[in-house]
Amino acid sequence: MTTPLDARDFFSGTWSGEGELVPRLWLRAVVKRQRIRFRSRTHWLSDNDWLVLERFAFEGGPVLRRCMHVRKVGERRLHVSADDIPAGADIQLHEQGFRFSRYVILAPRWGHRWPLRCRDENVVRDDGTIEDRIEMDFHRVPVARLRLVVRRHGAARR
Repeated sequence: MTTPLDARDFFSGTWSGEGELVPRLWLRAVVKRQRIRFRSRTHWLSDNDWLVLERFAFEGGPVLRRCMHVRKVGERRLHVSADDIPAGADIQLHEQGFRFSRYVILAPRWGHRWPLRCRDENVVRDDGTIEDRIEMDFHRVPVARLRLVVRRHGAARR
């Protein structure tokens, strides 16, 4: 099985899956638990640069789209940037998955973009699926947890 250490092969193709956004108990009166459908496609610019087009469809809510630029900056390290991740983030690759450095995402809600600090860990399961767990806080106060399980569908054209 290909591991994240072989970034070109591992991240190629289309990935899709489902998950759930679970707000912390104190927020559930105003933010409901929501199912999410996820899909991403990779477009290679070179062996070390690519774009990831992501789509997050929230149950009964908005569809969010993101174009993320990814650059390989070391044998086990990537750097990502996107409009909603203003400072970008580094990704450490390892055989069992990958981990983002802490990053801030500008999350849209109620007509405002809220800066949420994220801790994002991705584990590759034995069947090749990825389990992504993101813990979010607002000014160091935990606000939500997002969990996605995604699977690859084919390889990208090179």
